[in-house]
Amino acid sequence: MPDSDAPEITHQSAEHWFICDDYELRILEFDGPGGTVPTFVLVHGIGVSSLYMAPLAEKLAAHGRVLLMDLPGFGGVPQPEDDLDVEGFARVIRSGLEALKASRVVMIGHSMGAQFVVELALLAPEFGGRVVLVAPVVPPGSRDTRTVLADFIRSSFSERLPAAMLSVQGYLQTAPSWVAAVFPAMLEYRIERRIEGLKGRLAILRGDEDVLCTDEWVDELARAARGCEVTTTLVEGASHQVVVDHADWVVAAALDVCETA
Repeated sequence: MPDSDAPEITHQSAEHWFICDDYELRILEFDGPGGTVPTFVLVHGIGVSSLYMAPLAEKLAAHGRVLLMDLPGFGGVPQPEDDLDVEGFARVIRSGLEALKASRVVMIGHSMGAQFVVELALLAPEFGGRVVLVAPVVPPGSRDTRTVLADFIRSSFSERLPAAMLSVQGYLQTAPSWVAAVFPAMLEYRIERRIEGLKGRLAILRGDEDVLCTDEWVDELARAARGCEVTTTLVEGASHQVVVDHADWVVAAALDVCETA
């Protein structure tokens, strides 16, 4: 029997599997309206999967082609033997986008996925002119395991049940050992330095109830992205899972960077 809590998928047209340097990647492709349209690339964060971004993918499919990632070790994709840092994840994503001949790309990364997206934009500038960061992590003052976990739990209390359940389903598909292996890379990545090299159009969103991603942190990232035209958005009533509960805000930001880039 289908899971009644799972999002309804109506626009998915293909499922692609790739291997890059022994790391497997799954990409779910959603049909767009046809013609010359952007390609929206959705990149999830640590411990979760494509599942919680599927409702956002459905909404974006009305405006363009959508490529929804399940990164190595997450969402049922086999866990690699060797660890991956942020640059390693970015290289795997790049190989998938190149194989699918992605063009007019709008990259959307949530939580740790924002780190992957920033690094990919630097690694492959042809994909980096239009970027949306949703609840990016981790602020400098919070880069230790205890603080991040405490902030995540505090933010979780503000999540709506459907959003929380989608995340839980993703966690159940991921080995705790892989989360533990990737976690240090998230803490070590200096997104506020790497973002200085971005060029183009950048949107940053956070929920006003998100403890992991604060106003001060968003302002710091916006100032650091001196090579970009930056917009920041505070989503009222949202916590860390902005992409689930407030997907329309993310769609609006993605369309905005398309129109102005």
